[in-house]
Amino acid sequence: MKVWHRALCVCSLTLVGAIGLGGCDKRPEDSGQVLARVNGDEISVHQVNFALQYARQRNTAPNASQAVLETMISRQLAAQEAISLGLDRNPDVMMRLQEVRLETLASAYAAHIARKLPPIKDGDVASFYRDQPALFAQRRIYRLREISVPTDSESYKTIKEELAKSPPSSKTLAWMRQQPGRLTDQITVRPSNDLPLDVAARLLNTEPGKWLLFETPVGLLLYEVQSFEPQPMSWTAAAPLIRENLNRQAERELFNQTLVQLREKAKIERPAKSP
Repeated sequence: MKVWHRALCVCSLTLVGAIGLGGCDKRPEDSGQVLARVNGDEISVHQVNFALQYARQRNTAPNASQAVLETMISRQLAAQEAISLGLDRNPDVMMRLQEVRLETLASAYAAHIARKLPPIKDGDVASFYRDQPALFAQRRIYRLREISVPTDSESYKTIKEELAKSPPSSKTLAWMRQQPGRLTDQITVRPSNDLPLDVAARLLNTEPGKWLLFETPVGLLLYEVQSFEPQPMSWTAAAPLIRENLNRQAERELFNQTLVQLREKAKIERPAKSP
């Protein structure tokens, strides 16, 4: 669901140029907006508020602002030392800062064109709730055995051919574990609304002890339903989640359509061989 947007975590010191440093040379007109000076570089209330807005952990603690400020002070000190050592001219660092800049600009453009979208209609939300009973009206909490074989696994092709012959059995699974290459076998507990639509829909009609096989772009995925507990989600609880999901889907589709148009108009040259 990501559309060129990533939350900025103020707890990280790795992207020292992402937030904060860009404003070090600008002095807030109102000195009351300055929360700290670190060797002359100012940290303003606006920077702290921005960091809180985009932090992974929202401002739920009473001292969240102070904690963020202390983190930003530490980050500022580390960044100053990096600059004093000339690390800002290190090719790897320069490339990473450029990547952050481009990612931020692309995210800003995606948000800009997303504002052109009309609000999601109530009828579309209701239709999604009705058409996807496995996610909401008949929602379940599954205990699943999950086996995955990535496409780059040495035995991917062999295992895929074997599974195409017959449904998975205990004998087949024992054979799979003996094959070379990567394979994961784990027990997981997942609500159906956290699963892909096609997986949730098929699991709804699958009894405990049965296996389902899915071929995905990243590899083979097998699910065995070990048990489940019905836990339906009401329309009232589901509607906000559905609206958000439909909105993100519409944003992604609009962004992809816009990129196609931009590519058609752009002059794109490839003087070097593709990586």
